[in-house]
Amino acid sequence: MPKIIKGTAHRKPPVPVADHAVIDGCLANQMPLVQPLVARLDEMIRAAIPGLVFAAPRGRPYYGLVEHGWIIELAGYHKSMNIVFFGGADFTNPPPL
Repeated sequence: MPKIIKGTAHRKPPVPVADHAVIDGCLANQMPLVQPLVARLDEMIRAAIPGLVFAAPRGRPYYGLVEHGWIIELAGYHKSMNIVFFGGADFTNPPPL
């Protein structure tokens, strides 16, 4: 019997808010080994990009700009961290793949 492929169309995009409190809740729930790293990345992102909006769907911090949409997602795991740059290939100097 063929397997039915389930799409992700039912997922709604994160709703942006200007209050950083949604991110504070995410940071507090990260694994203890990565909490300092996630907190420092959060500080660096907020210092580098003025006018951010925030969201935390599925416990992952999202950072965006109203005029550009979501630009960064942080994903903390047990011992590691992923930083997702949406549209990273559009950078003037894109990071290596």
